[in-house]
Amino acid sequence: MKTHSLLILSLFIALQSCVLLDEHVPADEVEVVYQDQEALELKPLVDYYFKEATKRDVFFKNKKVTIHTKEYHGINGKGNPMTSDVIINKASKNWKEFQDGNNASMLSTLAHEFGHALLGYHHRGNGKLKYHGEFYRNSIMTSTNWGVPSLEKKNNEIWEYYFDELFHLTDIENTYTEDSSNSRSTEGFESCDHDN
Repeated sequence: MKTHSLLILSLFIALQSCVLLDEHVPADEVEVVYQDQEALELKPLVDYYFKEATKRDVFFKNKKVTIHTKEYHGINGKGNPMTSDVIINKASKNWKEFQDGNNASMLSTLAHEFGHALLGYHHRGNGKLKYHGEFYRNSIMTSTNWGVPSLEKKNNEIWEYYFDELFHLTDIENTYTEDSSNSRSTEGFESCDHDN
């Protein structure tokens, strides 16, 4: 009897966890909930992200994402695929840059956390690439913060690459100089560690 009850309970829990994943949701059908006023400030960048996803016919695993802002120590944000929550750290360097008008770092953070929360992605890349003489991260989903170029028109090419790579339309770029961060210390870079 105990085994039968345990089996039923296990099946119920498994079915409940599956309910949270909707699978195959078009970008223009994802509902975005802004949990607080600071989260609402991110709306133009969220719209930019979903415009890029729509342009590439991306489908998401969840039909709703809730964006919160919160102050905590360490990482730039957290994305949870089971709850579709994205938490942006208001104490992070990227939030401060966003408040100073640098949208690129925050777009990178949002795209990274949406990768976790809406697409179920794990970290990848962890290298850098050379673009216009400067080194940047080689993937939005990297777990180290090599930085990203501004959103100025002169950087359209690399941002097209970032979104193509993010949505698996191209491999991690090899035409630029790429060095793996695994072979050198990442001390001094903000590390991304998730509680998923």
